[in-house]
Amino acid sequence: EFQNSLNNAVLDSGSEAASGVAGGGGVFLVFDRNTAKGAPPALVIKSVRANMERAKNLVSKKIDEFNSNITTIDVPAEVIPAIIGKGGAKINSFRSEGAGAEVEADSTTGKVKIYSHDAATRETIKSAVEQIVAENHIGHVSIEKTTIGLVLGEPGKEVREKVAQIGCNFNVSDDDSKLVLKGTDEQIAQA
Repeated sequence: EFQNSLNNAVLDSGSEAASGVAGGGGVFLVFDRNTAKGAPPALVIKSVRANMERAKNLVSKKIDEFNSNITTIDVPAEVIPAIIGKGGAKINSFRSEGAGAEVEADSTTGKVKIYSHDAATRETIKSAVEQIVAENHIGHVSIEKTTIGLVLGEPGKEVREKVAQIGCNFNVSDDDSKLVLKGTDEQIAQA
């Protein structure tokens, strides 16, 4: 998403970079997609020497301007699915928050990037992401595999109901070694 916006910001015929460079004549801008896997494509500027420095400066200015409209938040990686939402519903609602708003969430690093020309839109989305993080803290309680049935089975019905009343969700970790509690810090402490 961000790469497409950056490409458009630099290459769009109405952008300052593209029109400023084209105004000099004999300049060609294109993104090289044959870069290393995972790396952003490199911008290739083809021009006569007389226009090259001007083209580089205009493109650099546009990239700096684009980057200044990005807010980055570090969140726990395990909260990223809640930020994305079922079928991408939550992240798509953020994208519709303001004209041209984009949100990128990396489940590996826990980085959430918010792009918008409007600072108020970036702040609104940032606050919503922080709210999701606050409501989705993760707590762990070690448990022996032999007692899982006591919590999740019929004997644990009362415990599950009390935890649900508190507003906390829980399940068993993939390796069956702990209960994973999800909610606010207060909800987790009560559970």
